[in-house]
Amino acid sequence: MFRPAPGLAGPTGRFSEPEKRSTSLSALLRGTGCLLALLSSACRATVVAETLPFHLAVVPFEVKEHPTHSTALLGFEGAELAREFGALLDGLTFTQVSVLALPPGVTAAEFAVWPRERREHHWIESARACRADLLLLGAIEFDPHVRTRPVGSSLSRASLETLLKTAIYIEFNAVAAGLALVWTVSEWGSEQRRHQVHVGFDGALLDLGPLLDGTSEADLTNRRTQLVHSWKYETDVVSTFNDRQGWLGHVLSVFIPGAFFPSDSDVLAVSLREHIAASVFAGLVEELEFRKLALLHGDGPFPFRVERLDLVGAGKGRSVLEAEIVLTTETIDALDGYRLWVDGELAVDAGFGAPLAREHGLARYELRVPLDGLSPSAVLRLEVRDAAPRQNIRTFTLRPDRTGRRSEKALLIHLPSGTSPVR
Repeated sequence: MFRPAPGLAGPTGRFSEPEKRSTSLSALLRGTGCLLALLSSACRATVVAETLPFHLAVVPFEVKEHPTHSTALLGFEGAELAREFGALLDGLTFTQVSVLALPPGVTAAEFAVWPRERREHHWIESARACRADLLLLGAIEFDPHVRTRPVGSSLSRASLETLLKTAIYIEFNAVAAGLALVWTVSEWGSEQRRHQVHVGFDGALLDLGPLLDGTSEADLTNRRTQLVHSWKYETDVVSTFNDRQGWLGHVLSVFIPGAFFPSDSDVLAVSLREHIAASVFAGLVEELEFRKLALLHGDGPFPFRVERLDLVGAGKGRSVLEAEIVLTTETIDALDGYRLWVDGELAVDAGFGAPLAREHGLARYELRVPLDGLSPSAVLRLEVRDAAPRQNIRTFTLRPDRTGRRSEKALLIHLPSGTSPVR
């Protein structure tokens, strides 16, 4: 309940009727502004994952829009989605993330008509230039038509709210007005509309090693180096009053129940895109977290498996890079060597010694590299290669303050208006 400020009451200690109405109205509007500020800074959902020792390069997502005869449109922009996803993964699931860009001076429309081989070559060379270890391809496929229906309970609550506010209009009372304001604000975060949206997301994570090998048959189309594949399908999105109304609608809802208001098309378009993107991103982070051991091991494309890779603090400013690697085939009977860069400078270039042990004919190796005076923000890049005639190479990117730690990030997706709106 709002209390009057000292000095505003008359000689009897009570408000006159005009003073009471104007003071209560200004208090309501001030309270509305404060509550809006609080709600705008409220916490969003968070995702948690273990940061793996890889530098990820993200290709701008491909957008596939199904043709529709409806005027209700939902739009996405591939490069914008990739930037938001890259910002989420950086430090959360991967040590480092780089979002790749189009060639300088080339527009998206011009790039789209390039031959497939030329486009793939650009992405692979861009990933090589930024010294990435993995490459993420993503495609979002959606029907731009959005089917909307009200949530029945929101209409029931709005009807009760109408009765309360009608009573206030008939006989204005500051206590009742305060209760109505509390009710109004509580309804801003309640479910009011359900939107049926059909969106699919195809995410494929590839190891760059074979893609960078000119003699390899791997490319971005056949995906022979694919480590993770994920598909997310979204059918129902819920929006609240906050999701579909601008500031003017919030102010008016103090006097008229907001559930009866039509949606602000621009606000709703942004809200739907952000809700859908957050849901897809959370699903992909969960998939990567589930597959993290497979990512580290490199099962599939490689004849050796990295079973453990740690950057351990040994005290007195010393760190030790430790790894356990095992061959997974008898066709290749040895590892060849490894190289380690620290902040872009080659620090170690050495060969593997004799295997630590052989189990069922397969060799097991252990790697220990002491590092003195390593900065917490230093970037390490480890390259491991086997002794095959056409060597298989895996690379890893580590940072002492990120690799191997569980991190948490808020799903703060920001997709401003400018793409196709919902009407």
